[in-house]
Amino acid sequence: IFICHNLALVQMFCDRVLVLYEGKVVESGIPDDIINEPKEEYTQRLVDAYFRECDFFWKCDSGMKNTGKTMPDKNI
Repeated sequence: IFICHNLALVQMFCDRVLVLYEGKVVESGIPDDIINEPKEEYTQRLVDAYFRECDFFWKCDSGMKNTGKTMPDKNI
């Protein structure tokens, strides 16, 4: 079990993701699917918040598929 809000780490280390809200699972799946195509509103807000922070602090430049979103380089 790996509990984390850092989506880059989740994407790098996890095979499956459970998104929890108020102690209940609201979405589960493969990290790339959850990040690129979140189905639940809370997951979308979590992903959007991460990318706003990423853009502000790191000015990420490696693209995510089909979203125009970016993640920090996994190889750093």
